[in-house]
Amino acid sequence: MKTRGRVPLHPFLFAVFSVAAVFARNAGQLESAWRDAILPFVAVMAGTVLLTAVAGVLLKNIRKAALAVSVFLFVFFSYGYIYDIIGHSSVQRIPHKVFFALIIPALAIALLLILRTKKPLHDVTMILNTITAALVLMSAVNIVMFSARSGVFFFNRTAGEASRAEEGRAGRGGLPDVYYVILDGYPRNDVIKSVFGYDNGAFTRALEKRGFFVAKKSTSNYSFTRFSLASSLNMTYLDFLENNKSALKGPDVPVVLRMVEKNKATDFLKSKGYKFVHFGSDFTLTARNRYADEESGCSRSSEFAGVFLRTTLLLPFYDDIIRENRRQIIMCSLEKLEKFSDRGRPAFVFVHITALHPPYIFGKYAREHKSGAGASEKWDGADWNREGFIEQIEYLNGRTLKIVDALLATKPEPVIILQGDHGSAGTFKSNADYENPTDGMLRERMSILNAYHLPEGGNKLLYDSISPVNSFRVIFNFCFGTHYSLLPDKSYFSNSLHEYVQFHEVTNKIK
Repeated sequence: MKTRGRVPLHPFLFAVFSVAAVFARNAGQLESAWRDAILPFVAVMAGTVLLTAVAGVLLKNIRKAALAVSVFLFVFFSYGYIYDIIGHSSVQRIPHKVFFALIIPALAIALLLILRTKKPLHDVTMILNTITAALVLMSAVNIVMFSARSGVFFFNRTAGEASRAEEGRAGRGGLPDVYYVILDGYPRNDVIKSVFGYDNGAFTRALEKRGFFVAKKSTSNYSFTRFSLASSLNMTYLDFLENNKSALKGPDVPVVLRMVEKNKATDFLKSKGYKFVHFGSDFTLTARNRYADEESGCSRSSEFAGVFLRTTLLLPFYDDIIRENRRQIIMCSLEKLEKFSDRGRPAFVFVHITALHPPYIFGKYAREHKSGAGASEKWDGADWNREGFIEQIEYLNGRTLKIVDALLATKPEPVIILQGDHGSAGTFKSNADYENPTDGMLRERMSILNAYHLPEGGNKLLYDSISPVNSFRVIFNFCFGTHYSLLPDKSYFSNSLHEYVQFHEVTNKIK
């Protein structure tokens, strides 16, 4: 038993912990994290085995080699956490090159001391084995508790599989394709003019010439993507969660995420014989959908991978890695959507485009200002830069009109929704403003682009203040003869994203 306790298992246990800890901390926000963690886990374990083997051969002492590897792994997988505590939270942010100049020599000194030690390291090995085993156990308990609450590990045959089984019996029957295109963070024209000094009228006029109805007073129902999409796709408000407020905290947040993945609008259209086509984004919420009949194949990585990379010594290079991946996903989605053709049966196509959302990735400003790269839902005014915003919106508008022209050329005439999930945040000076926003900030955040193309005169059912919660109610009533009553168009602002969430109605403040 003593001998087993002194076998150096700690490098491998620490490697397991490095991935498990990120999962345990973020599983409540990243529902697909358990799937996305597989590749990082395999890569980390393979790297640890290789490092330990090489160090063992070079040092000819397995305990010394294991200790050196564990020290390296600790620095490598803790760099992001240490930087956030010391370098990022200081009054004057410490540049990575300065932080590197402090961390790397410290690591080198620690490794040198290990090389020179003459001690057998039996007790050190046993202590590190115990500590790393305890860390893995704690993470495992948190993961099991999350799984039990959310049920993400356990699901039956997917709706996508069931739908494919029915495909042979479904036909188009004159039903129009339905495109739900979320243009993340796309504000209303009046907000774009007042906050960014840009006249976006040419774009919306171009949509109107193509038969679109542009709702000139539309507001989002919720201020963050996950809540906005959960509401619009299920044609309901989320106030029922107020009766179970723990459902918005920690491990129970997937209740909301699952409302996005498996929702009433998609289920209704599937029941009418529609194929569900999902265009994955760089945001984990919409990166993939296991209920889709067809995936675009554009989402090449996950938000979990980005979160994991940010904890490591690769953080200084993270921005460029994730930025390029994000650009490729957006470009792929735009290109494939423009070329989307009839599949032989009606399609419900969900697309989430984050091009307008900071950090910016298209244009001169994006090339010259590379701060941040991953999809996030909170960015302050410094991120919503005027020059960068204008370059993004001009690029996105041009691509969107080309896509619209291609889709309108298909028969039968399609239903198209172009919709912001929330507005911008150019007037927010810091994350603190999310806790106590002014009426002007609320108006900016909640005002959205909301444009519809309905065939055969369906636009007459629309109105200027329509909000996303009523989008599919109107469409289903018009296209399928349902009798959904329209809900009051209300807006709710939430002051927090990851902790305990409360919804504050701000409808009257943003008029």
